[in-house]
Amino acid sequence: MNRIALPILLLFLIACGRDRHQEALDMMSSANNISEDLLLEVDPDFFDGQSRMSEGTENGTPAVLDSSARQVIRTGKYEYEVKDLDSARAQVLRLVRSIGGYIDGEELNDWSDRKALVLRLRIPSKKLDGAITALHALGELKYQSLTAEDVTASIADTEARMRSKRELERRYLDLIARAAKVSELLELERALESVRAEVESMEAQLKTMQDQVAMSTLRVTCSVPKSTAMGFWSQMGDGFTGGWRLLLAMLVGLARIWPVLLLIVGAIWIMVARRKRSRT
Repeated sequence: MNRIALPILLLFLIACGRDRHQEALDMMSSANNISEDLLLEVDPDFFDGQSRMSEGTENGTPAVLDSSARQVIRTGKYEYEVKDLDSARAQVLRLVRSIGGYIDGEELNDWSDRKALVLRLRIPSKKLDGAITALHALGELKYQSLTAEDVTASIADTEARMRSKRELERRYLDLIARAAKVSELLELERALESVRAEVESMEAQLKTMQDQVAMSTLRVTCSVPKSTAMGFWSQMGDGFTGGWRLLLAMLVGLARIWPVLLLIVGAIWIMVARRKRSRT
């Protein structure tokens, strides 16, 4: 009897466990974009190795999203030594326009040993790898850095909090419509303004993250080294230029300390006057 009852009991417990797991799946699938980190904290094996859940399929069975649904912000820095800055800029501009990106900003630096053009590019994330490969044709690669930040959980959490705040906003509007006292009405309106401000802030954060996910950012620096071989007259010209700059710097420095110079001159004049009196 015990040999028969024990397998039956095990089958019953397994069936109960499956029912509970299915019930949990149904509850989770009814929520929109629940944070994956929160679900994994409750049960690390909840998704059975899958990424995260969606709202569900047509037949009511919860669907599971693969890793391609993850939201990732990618940023990179690349430095190239090129032969000509103008041609390099034109090449980058043609590349960015051909893939649907744009130049968000540029900066030209002129140092003693080289000139550098810094370009800030916004490139569609799906075309980032191909764009980086094409950029290597600019010249010799001196430095590269590419980082990826997974913001899937942050976006899901922000969307969930926005839905909660909008539901709270709707309830406040219902309460305001039924408010009987002026004091209650004013208090509800203040609370409503606070909720709307939070919603607007979260909308701005969500928009920023989604824009960074859709358009990756690349900081591309193109530099041209200056020639170290200089002739006699070039050195003389640099010498006169440096001397003139030194003279201007000295004049500016004296102009800044004129009160001290005035005190020194006054002290010397007093000392000379006292010596003349003592002699007479």
